[in-house]
Amino acid sequence: MPPSPLWFGMGNPPTTHPDSSRNPHGALFRTVFRDPAQAGPLLQSQLPEELAAGIDWPTLRHLDGSFLAAADERQGFADLIFAVTIDGRDGFVYLLLDMVRDDRAIHRLVADGAAALLDRWAKDHPGATVLPQIVPYVVRV
Repeated sequence: MPPSPLWFGMGNPPTTHPDSSRNPHGALFRTVFRDPAQAGPLLQSQLPEELAAGIDWPTLRHLDGSFLAAADERQGFADLIFAVTIDGRDGFVYLLLDMVRDDRAIHRLVADGAAALLDRWAKDHPGATVLPQIVPYVVRV
């Protein structure tokens, strides 16, 4: 699959994630749900109806989010980033798997991940005056 036009220089998703030996559940989650055909129905069924209705699901495209995991050594978490059109604007779905059920840690990871995503996007879109929307979704196991 070609890289998203929203995301320059990110490349295609790796075939294995760097932490797959330390976090096999996260590796399985990323392998299955990095495919928009798998992630889309999960998200459509779980997001609030009004939010899901504003998402143009055929535009859902997986992006390489390895820069998020590179920022820290997180065990018990796995994340995926998707580019998508939301209400006619560029946006992202940030899907995070939480296997440790630590509310404080998950709130921090969502905030840090969203900030890193926006920083990366802003570097690729220096003239932009409006930031993309980000829809975070946490899957707890």
